[in-house]
Amino acid sequence: MPADEDAYVPKRIKTVGDLLSAIKDVKNLLVDRLWVTDRTEADRVRFWLRGHAKEDWSLCPKGLREPKPPMRAMLHEFRAEATILHDSPPRHHDLRQWLFLLQHHGMPTLLLDWTRSALASLAFALEIERDRPKWDKQDGALWILRPGKWNVLSNATPTYAVVDAYSPGLDDLFAVHFDQDASSRLSCPKSRAVTALEPVFNSRRMIAQQGVFTIHGPAAEPMENIASSLGEECLWKRIIPRDRKGPLRQELYDMGIHLSSLFPDLDHLSSCIGRRYGGGRSTTGAEKARGDEDPGEATTGHDLRDDMGTDGAAPSDVTCG
Repeated sequence: MPADEDAYVPKRIKTVGDLLSAIKDVKNLLVDRLWVTDRTEADRVRFWLRGHAKEDWSLCPKGLREPKPPMRAMLHEFRAEATILHDSPPRHHDLRQWLFLLQHHGMPTLLLDWTRSALASLAFALEIERDRPKWDKQDGALWILRPGKWNVLSNATPTYAVVDAYSPGLDDLFAVHFDQDASSRLSCPKSRAVTALEPVFNSRRMIAQQGVFTIHGPAAEPMENIASSLGEECLWKRIIPRDRKGPLRQELYDMGIHLSSLFPDLDHLSSCIGRRYGGGRSTTGAEKARGDEDPGEATTGHDLRDDMGTDGAAPSDVTCG
């Protein structure tokens, strides 16, 4: 195989060091292909990442997955009731704030979660699932996105840029979550667009996880399908071997990536401390009510079911940082 084709082969992440090497390899590729002028420019590129516990999951938001949920009805009902339950709900017509809140609480939307943090993306690939033994039998995956280049290559924006969430050009993509007629107002190319956007940070979790999003049109294909038709690479996939998931969890834990660092709230702090002293974790009423979480979500409001790297450790050895 020619050396330049090696970039198309999904490489394997067996250690945290391999994760850093994967990002370095992408930067080298940008320089080698003359997609940036030099290494200094490559170092200024901000990549977004997303972790999957199962290697063959698509880059597709919950609102577009089959069988498609009754998204609009669910979102209208959530907004009506959350206005009473939330301490400071968004204004009724601030659809941006509502969509980020809805996504944060696991509702089906056309938003897909990404993170600026390589370590967080790896953690979500390893720890997001309720049934960890099941997913540990599967290879995982880590996706790396060059968001500004994605936007210009996919015609989401005319120039290299990540879009601000309050950009007027996104009005109908947000409105389509609540209004069927908004779909008809989107041009055919726009209805299929996937746009990388900077969110409105309205929760501590989003800040802790360095969360960012892509917003998908109501007829959008999975991102990996769109990427195959673009004239320049801006999306890369790396494999996480199943037999390395346990050791990788331990490495992350040793680096301070654990339950309460990614989910900085009292419930997760309590769970983390409980493990330290009791070695176990009780299930909250909210978790019982939710049932199994969607396995494809990388960030936002889903629970990390087990503390990272505590397998076989004595309680006195386990700390929440």
